[in-house]
Amino acid sequence: MYYEHRKEASQQGFSLIEFLVVIVIVGILSSFVFASLVVARRKARDSVRISEKNQIIRALKTAYIDLGGWPVSNGGGTQWSCLQKSGTCWGGGHSADASLYAVLEKYINPVPVPNAVGANAATNAYLYIQNHPSSPPTVPNIGAHLLWMQEREIKQKECPGSPPQHYDAYWYCYEFLGL
Repeated sequence: MYYEHRKEASQQGFSLIEFLVVIVIVGILSSFVFASLVVARRKARDSVRISEKNQIIRALKTAYIDLGGWPVSNGGGTQWSCLQKSGTCWGGGHSADASLYAVLEKYINPVPVPNAVGANAATNAYLYIQNHPSSPPTVPNIGAHLLWMQEREIKQKECPGSPPQHYDAYWYCYEFLGL
């Protein structure tokens, strides 16, 4: 009788230690899941950026064919232009060009905006320049360039014409489009 009573008492529930061990294990497992989700979200954002970048390049190359040359950016083609309808971008360092935007809208509407996370200068527009002067090592080629960024490291083969640059939390590519 005593034995049966003792057995029932021990099967009534978990002890505090057992409960805490279970909580710790669940916490560790959930941290692995959340870390995987962060990486997956970063890769998804980068995939969107690559797709948008490719769409912009296609639109610019189509405009090149139709116009017989690259669309003109700010400063008669010698300054970077924000690929947006109006205003400034990249922390106020560059401005939009309405005529360039109108040209691009014929080929890609709406013109994509980067989906960056955080208060980074590059979060609000892609940059384009028609006739960038050579400035090695950042931009070794003279001609049209598109400046884009992503969160994971950009490999050299993904960034034709210039070596990828790393600033703050992002990697940047000055992609050479042509002369």
